[in-house]
This record gives sequence, C-alpha cells and structure tokens, in this order.
Amino acid sequence: MKKWLAVLLTVSVLAACNKNDGKEYLGVWKKVRGRGPDVVTVQRNGDQFIVSNGGFFPGKHPAELKNDALVIHWDEMSADLFVIDKKTGHLVGGAMELAR
Repeated sequence: MKKWLAVLLTVSVLAACNKNDGKEYLGVWKKVRGRGPDVVTVQRNGDQFIVSNGGFFPGKHPAELKNDALVIHWDEMSADLFVIDKKTGHLVGGAMELAR
C-alpha cells in the first residue's frame, strides 16, 4: 500500500511541475507590427487572465489558457488566439505581433 501511495504522490508532483500556468504571457507587450493596440498588458486574475489595452476594443478583457495558447476575448463575438514564438520570444496572434 505504501508503495502505491509513493508512486501516486510522485506522479502527482511530476504532473504539477509540467503544468503550464501561463506565466510566460504575463507582463507588458509592445506592438512590433500589425494592427491593434500599441501596448497590451497581461495580468493574472485567479486561474484566468485580464488583458488591458487601448486602441482597438479598449479596456480590460478576459483571457484564458487553452492548449498552451492565450485566448483573449475582446468582446462577446470576438476572440484571438495568441502564442509565444519560440524563435523570437514575441507574442503572436490575431493581426499583430508584440514584444516585451
């Protein structure tokens, strides 16, 4: 019984370590190219995120992590999927590219 408990605990710890919590998306991002706001700020809001910006769809917008991508809900009808380009480190999605 103790052996199974140790295995279960080890698997749980490893699973928690591999979980992507989205911290790589947090911070202030500035537009490099494309359409959209000049500056986007991503903050944690519990298990979700809040994205603040000016320009297109100004204000604060809810966002969530889905399959390691940040989905920003600009309004009830519009959402964009953003990912971090591993080569450049830029946040890419919608019609824009942003850098820290």
